[in-house]
Amino acid sequence: MDPMYFDGLQQHRDLYHDLDDDGDDYIESLIPRLEANVMEFVGGPDADASLNDDPLPDIAFDWSAIPPALADDTASTLGHLDRAAIELLDAEVRTIARAVLAAVVVTDRGVFKRSAETDRLAAGILACLMKRLSDGMSKQQKAETLGWKVTSQKNLAEAMGVPPTAVTARAKTVCHVVARADIDWPTFLHSTQRRQALETKASIANWRER
Repeated sequence: MDPMYFDGLQQHRDLYHDLDDDGDDYIESLIPRLEANVMEFVGGPDADASLNDDPLPDIAFDWSAIPPALADDTASTLGHLDRAAIELLDAEVRTIARAVLAAVVVTDRGVFKRSAETDRLAAGILACLMKRLSDGMSKQQKAETLGWKVTSQKNLAEAMGVPPTAVTARAKTVCHVVARADIDWPTFLHSTQRRQALETKASIANWRER
C-alpha cells in the first residue's frame, strides 16, 4: 500500500456533521476498513502491535545481489544518492533510497545501459521517493513537517545540477521499476509515515471510547 496518509476519522465526521446518527453510522462502517489499511500498510499484526515512530536507522547498502559487472556504476550512483539525500532531504530517506537503488539494479539489469549518467539515476530515485513520501503534502508541509531543503523535483534537479527534464524522465522510469520490484516497504517506512499510522490508530481508539 503506497499512500502516506490515511483518511482521518475527523474529516469524515465533519462531512457528515449534519447527519446526526447517520454520521456516526458512517464512521462505524469506516473503522474496520481503516484498521485493515493501517495493518496492511505497517506490515501485519505483529508490526502493528509494536509500531513506533522512531527514525529509521542508518542501514548500509546491500551489495549481496548486485552483479559484479554493475558494481562500479552502482557505487557511483550510491555516492550521489547518499550525498544528496543527506544534504537535501534526511537520513531516513538515505536509508530508503539505498534499498530502492539495490532493488532497481536487481530488477532492471539494463538500467545503466540506457544511461550511464549515474547522477541522473540518483536524482530520479530521490524524486520518486519524494513523491511517494510526501504525496498530498504542500511545499510548506514538506519543509516544516519533514524538514526537507527541497520540495519539488525541479528544486531537487537544480540542487543536484541535473536538468529537470532528465530528472522527470528518470523518476518516471524508476517509479515503474519500483512498482514491480521486491521491496519490503513496511521495513522502510519513514518515521513520518509511521507517526501518521499511530495517529490514525489513536483516532480510532478515541472514537470508540467517546
